[in-house]
Amino acid sequence: MKKIISSIMLISIIFSICIPVFSDNIDDNNNINYSQAKDSLNFCDAILDNEFSGDGVIYVTMHHDVSDVGKIYTQSDFPEIEIENIFDITSANINSKKEDYGPDFKNILKIILVHKDRDGVISSIEKLQFRANVDIYWVEPS
Repeated sequence: MKKIISSIMLISIIFSICIPVFSDNIDDNNNINYSQAKDSLNFCDAILDNEFSGDGVIYVTMHHDVSDVGKIYTQSDFPEIEIENIFDITSANINSKKEDYGPDFKNILKIILVHKDRDGVISSIEKLQFRANVDIYWVEPS
């Protein structure tokens, strides 16, 4: 029985050594280095082959650093795109604080575009791509 347990422990230790325990895009304080992470954030390449619903809606996830419970986003927060309407669809209690949700809290926005066709959606996503290293975590079409 000791040999079986010892063997299992040895195998567990060997496998745990193989698991990477850090990322190049995260510093010692668990902050994302957006300038390095930007290379992996290419919104358009990820969606070009997707089918679009045709409703002119995009979903924008903001970075944790700029997100907050109850934060109100307006068209002026996205001057590079033409917006018909914007809704915060983050599931958070308005009476809570950002810290109550932990370090992964992010605002999720539903943005209805003026130009609802496929080209309008892709164009808007391309424009928001430039903010990937600033305040936008992800953008995708409806």
